[in-house]
Formats: sequence, C-alpha cells, structure tokens
Amino acid sequence: MLVQSSDLNRPSEMPQHDRSDYFGSPKLIQFLILAVTYFVVSKLGLLLSIPPGYATAIWPASGIALGCLLIFGSHLWPGVLLGSLLVNLTVSYDIGGVGPFLVSLIVPLSIGAGAAMQALLGATLIRKYVGFPNLLDDDRDVIRVLLLGAPLACLLNATWGSTTLFLSGAVSIETFSPTWWIWWVGDSIGVLIFLPLTLICFASPRKVWFSRLRTVGIPLIIAFAGTATIFLLTGSNSWKILTGALLITGLFGAFLMVISGHTIKIELLVKQRTAELQLSEQRLRMFAEAASDWFWEMGPDLRFTHFSKRSEDVVGVPISFHIGKTREEIAGEAATTDKWKSHLKDLEDHKPFSDFRYHREGPDGQLHYLSATGKPVFDDNGDFQGYIGVGTDLTKQRKYEMQLQYAKEEAENANRAKTEFLANMSLELRTPLNSIIGFAEVLKLQMYGSLGHENYSEYAADIHGSGIHLLRLISEILDVSKIEANQFDISEEEIDLAKLIQSSMRIVRERATSAEIVLSHEISGERALVLGDEVRLKQIILNLLTNAIKFTPPRGKVKAKVFFDDGAAVLQISDTGVGISKKDMPKVLAPFQQVGVDHNLATEGTGLGVYLSKRLTELHGGTFSIQSDVGEGTTVTVKFPPERTVIIK
Repeated sequence: MLVQSSDLNRPSEMPQHDRSDYFGSPKLIQFLILAVTYFVVSKLGLLLSIPPGYATAIWPASGIALGCLLIFGSHLWPGVLLGSLLVNLTVSYDIGGVGPFLVSLIVPLSIGAGAAMQALLGATLIRKYVGFPNLLDDDRDVIRVLLLGAPLACLLNATWGSTTLFLSGAVSIETFSPTWWIWWVGDSIGVLIFLPLTLICFASPRKVWFSRLRTVGIPLIIAFAGTATIFLLTGSNSWKILTGALLITGLFGAFLMVISGHTIKIELLVKQRTAELQLSEQRLRMFAEAASDWFWEMGPDLRFTHFSKRSEDVVGVPISFHIGKTREEIAGEAATTDKWKSHLKDLEDHKPFSDFRYHREGPDGQLHYLSATGKPVFDDNGDFQGYIGVGTDLTKQRKYEMQLQYAKEEAENANRAKTEFLANMSLELRTPLNSIIGFAEVLKLQMYGSLGHENYSEYAADIHGSGIHLLRLISEILDVSKIEANQFDISEEEIDLAKLIQSSMRIVRERATSAEIVLSHEISGERALVLGDEVRLKQIILNLLTNAIKFTPPRGKVKAKVFFDDGAAVLQISDTGVGISKKDMPKVLAPFQQVGVDHNLATEGTGLGVYLSKRLTELHGGTFSIQSDVGEGTTVTVKFPPERTVIIK
C-alpha cells in the first residue's frame, strides 16, 4: 500500500510517530543512538569477515541505516557517518608507508561518508520511486524497495570504499575487484535481511508492521542465526558457502515480505469491506428506523422469530408474546374479513406485501392502528426461508385523519346550512326590497302629484337607484348560494345570441359613454341560436361587459363578438384594460374575490360577477376561459356546446 507524501499530514489514515522524540529524546540523542547501534552491529558483522579482512559476507549495519533513514528521516545520516567512522578507526590496516594521520582519520572518515551517502541514496530512491511510508503489501513495491535499497544503492559504498582503500594502499590492484565484490554483496545482503527487520521493529503503523514479526521477522532471524552459527563453527574457509547461504536467506526474507504483503492486503481489504458493510448496515438500519417503528422476522413456518424492542414500546405487548405465533394469531381483529383473507393468502403464497393496515387493542384498552410491510426471503436454491419486514405505528396519524375528517364534515355541514339558508331566504329578501324600489319609483315619477320641494324628487331617485343596486348584489349572492346548493334551475328555449348582445349593449352603453369607453360588437354573418335560459345568458353578457368597462381606463375599447367554432357558438368579450396577472387569475375565478390592479378604477361589487358567469356557463354545458396579462387587456371566451347551438344561414 503506497502512502503519498501528502498523507503524512493525515494521521487518521496513516498514524505516524513524532520522529523528533521517538525515543523520548531530542534529535541529538537519536543521532547518537543510531551511531552506537551502527558501531555495535558493525563490530558483530566483522565476525563474518572474508579474507583479506576488509569486507564481510554480510554488513547488517547497511540495512539498519537505510531503515532508520526511511522511518525517522534522512536528517539522521550523520549517525551513520559517526558509527562507520568509529568502526573503521578500530580496524588495523597493514599499509606500510602511509602516514599515521591518513591511517587514523582520513580513510575511516571517507568510508563513513560512503556509508552515509549510500543510506541517503537508498532512502531517496525508495521515496521517489516507491513512496514511503508504505505498508509494502504489494509484491511490486517489495521488489522495488529491495532492488533500489540493496543492489543499486549498495554500488555506491562498495565503489567508494574500495577506491578509498586502494588509494590508501590498503588493497592492491589485484585485490580491488574481490574487495569491491565482497563489499557490494555484503552490503546488499545486509539490506535484504536487516531492512525488513528494522521496518518490522519501528515502522508505522505499528500494529500492521509488528504483525509481520511472526511471519517474516522470526523466520528471518532463525535463518540468519543458523547460517552465521554454521560459519563460525566451520571456520572462514566456508565463506563462499556463507555468502550463498546469506543470499538465499535474504531472498527468503524478500519472499516472506511478498507473502506477508499479500496477507496484509487481504486483511486490510477484509477490514475495509467489513467496515463498509457495517456502515452500510448501520445506514440501512437508520433509514429503516426513520421510515418505520420496528423490525420483525418470520420463519419458514410463518411464525414470528424476532421483534425489535420498539414494538413493545409502541403496542405495549411483550416481545415474548409474539414469538412463535402466526400473523393470524396476533391479528387483534377478526381475521375473517376479505382484507385479512387476502393478506393470509399472500403469506401462504410467499408473496411480498406493503402497507397492510390493521388495528389491535393494547393492554390499556386503547386501539392501536398499525401498518406492516414484509418481503419473503429465499436461499440460493430458491427455498423459502421466511419473511423480514417492518412495522409502523399509525395511531397518531389515524387520530389526526379522523379529526381532520370530522372538521371537514363540520365545515361542509355549516356551509351547506348557510347556503340552504340563503337560498330559502331569496323570497324574503327580494319581496320587501322590490316594494321599496316600487314605492321609490312612484315618488320619483310623482305619479300621484307633486311632492312639493324639488329635493324630494332627488331623494326618491337616490332611493330607487340604491335599491336597484342592492337588489342586484343580493340577487348575485342568492344565485351563487342556489348554485352551490344544487337548487338552481335553468329554463331552455332558443335564444338569438346576436339580439341578446345588442340589447345588452344598449343597457351598458350609457355607462361606457360616461367612462369614455368605445363600445362595439361584431356578429358573424350566420345567426346563432343557443338553447338556454335567456335571463341567465343575458346575465353572463352583462356581467362580462360591466367588468370590462369597469377595468378599462378612459379612451379604451370594449368589444363583444359572436362567431362559430366547430359547430359551437362562441361569445367573446375583449377589452384594452389593465389586464390580470398570472398570480391573480385564480382569485378572479373564485367567489367573493376582487383584484384591483389600478386603484384609480372603481372596484365596487361583490366579486361574484366572473365566478357567477363561469358557473352559469357550466350549467349550460359550456366552457369559460380567460386570456389576460397586466397592461395587455383581457379576453373572456364563453363557448357553448354544439348540441346547444343552432346555426341559421
């Protein structure tokens, strides 16, 4: 598993120790500890030296140095230099005429520098081409690390050290190649064996790396210890065998690293998939709990095997009461109804079911309204294994629905009583008002002589006009009440729509003239006879014309038009008025609603004119539509059905 350098700042993904105080000490102490470790391990490695004594079959310190620079940071390279210097200062060389200063300092210092540069080179190559920190759970990463850190990086110190010894006179031209070869092989084997051991002991995450102690560390230590013991017991003459054995040991360690890497990858993958599965299960359970109140399970014998704790809290019945029982046995209501018979049949047929609603009585005598949803479970062979499902408590919802239904019925009853009252009061309201209008007209016309003062005539005219206006308002309200109470009857006779338009125009012409409105009409060449109620058809036309005049500013136009469309008579009233916005259109078509776009225009009335015209049109089997926009005027279209239309050419 490759961990990018950016991941080092994310301890939740790859926990790292603070390298600056890994040993609980400052960096200087770490540097000294590495130097001492390098010195001690190197002195032990010299026990396996190969003639002429300037190199060994394995140099464990090379693997430890590379591992420490990878784990704790390349800033510890001076520890490698110091440790190598100390080791080489303690080695005696047969160098003849070379001066004491060169012997005591320059050669050991140069060899130490080569060891430090080798460790730095190996760490740099591994970080660049493999990446570190790295779990090395991929066989390609293991091979790249060992190749870069062992044969490749070890070329540097073998070449540097051998050249130093040659220049100092410690080795001759004849022994240069053997010395270089043994040095390179020893450092490479040291990396192959001790780099994995160092990583196992100190690399992070500790739990993952330390798990390799049993599969890689201990076998590698046993193999190395056995090889070294045999060499020490048999003497230095077996150095070729020793080198081969150590090389095999290093390759064996590489093999174990690859195998353990696969194991770690599988373990991490299993943990990841397990965590994902647990998270998915947790999320699924949370979603299910948000959508339901409890879970239940049923065996292949259709008897309950599990109920979640929530069911006991909702219904008030212990879970143990349900276990081992069938759906029918805990129904809580008669299971002989068609609803229950169908549900039990679905269970027997192993069919899924959704939102099966029923009720049952709790221990407290309260009715609980419940819903169940279930899905059958089958194994890989298609054999039925039972049901899993969820249950939901609908008691609060059911009570709310009942309260809402009761309130709705109460409102409907109150509205019906109001409508019936107004419909029945039609005669009682109109009769005295007609009397007032009639007597006011007698006074206005002075039918029985002069009233004396001229103001009396004006007052009588005002009383008459107000009475007419009040009668019209009351008539509209009563008409709507009758329609809503289904008590409105229309007579049917053939009405000449053109004549009806013309007579209506005469009635509103005075009002249009006073408002400076141009009034016009357009009649198709063919006469249109409509089967309907003349009074109600004229009421439709007058309401629409009056509205058009009311909401059209001075010097505007109002036009009435009659034409045919697919055998149907069409009445259309259009104006150049203020228009109606889209959001106000529903108000226009509703009763007792007024929309005043322009406050300078009169908006007296009950707000019933358009609504009443629409309902009267529908009573004639026609359609009523409005096309309008603010500032663009309004066009109202009334279309009568062909069966009510007679065309006379």
